[in-house]
Amino acid sequence: MKIWIILLALIFIPPVYAINVTLIIQSYDEPEIFNLNLSEGSTAKDALIATGLETKWSYGGAFLDCISGVCGQGMGKWWCFTYKRGDVWKFSNVGLASYICEDGDIIGLRFVEGESSEKCFSCLLGKCSQEVVEHYCAPNFQLRPEIRKSKSVWMILSFFTVPLILLFMIKYLIKK
Repeated sequence: MKIWIILLALIFIPPVYAINVTLIIQSYDEPEIFNLNLSEGSTAKDALIATGLETKWSYGGAFLDCISGVCGQGMGKWWCFTYKRGDVWKFSNVGLASYICEDGDIIGLRFVEGESSEKCFSCLLGKCSQEVVEHYCAPNFQLRPEIRKSKSVWMILSFFTVPLILLFMIKYLIKK
């Protein structure tokens, strides 16, 4: 009887899926790079929160105001959100809380002001070129190949954790 209960539990316990996301944050200093392992369905906001950095939000948590004390002020200074899938940086037309991450995404948050702010603001209106996105809006540096292709062992561990625990339980119950 105990074995049937455990086998039924194995069928109905969903496997844990994970995705690997790289988050690059650039303010006045050199960019900070975070390689994150997130659960499937996580948003860019979840990725930022997973870094453990202090953040402040407005409009019910939909708009990013500050990261680690670096705060925006209207359209003159703000955090510009871009992402990279493949080899091209793209300006996000949705906010951090609405962007659903995919495995291998590179998320860029760059603090912009002055000329960069003006150029990136045109992207909000849908009126900018790829050159503007890459030069003014996306983090301004080259990713090393090992960062671009980083994969996490945690994904494999999290996927197999529940079945392994259940197998050990079965083995323990059979011995009794």
